[in-house]
Amino acid sequence: MSTKPETNLGNRIHKYLPPEMSVEKMNNPFRAGPWDFYYDCWNRDGWSEHKYMARSFKEVRFDWAMDNLLSPRQKLWGLQRLHNGRRVCIITGFRDKSISIAHPYYRIERPFTAKEAAEWICKWLGVHDEQGKHKQTLGEVPRSW
Repeated sequence: MSTKPETNLGNRIHKYLPPEMSVEKMNNPFRAGPWDFYYDCWNRDGWSEHKYMARSFKEVRFDWAMDNLLSPRQKLWGLQRLHNGRRVCIITGFRDKSISIAHPYYRIERPFTAKEAAEWICKWLGVHDEQGKHKQTLGEVPRSW
């Protein structure tokens, strides 16, 4: 069975994420709309929709993310998550192995490598500070455990 390009994109990025971050692939053929990946770490979580374009990063204009890549149900589902206070982003992989990230409030108009995209996700969820240093620790486990 072949793997979809969106899954390959996720695998390329997720191998660089820290072990304390939980990543869950959403795969329910009976529900339309939920985004591809759920990220959970400490007190923050987020959703990302992964897309693949068979073009290179240089061939794409940057006004397409919410308008052209998402189905109407995906748009609605993502906007509902945003309205509910969740973090959402669209991660797009290109033929030349570069990655683009679109966020509802800003668009990053430069290509990322898989490692850089993983670092961006960590900053987005507050796992790393602006210098890329680990800022969350487990701390003490309660004595009752």
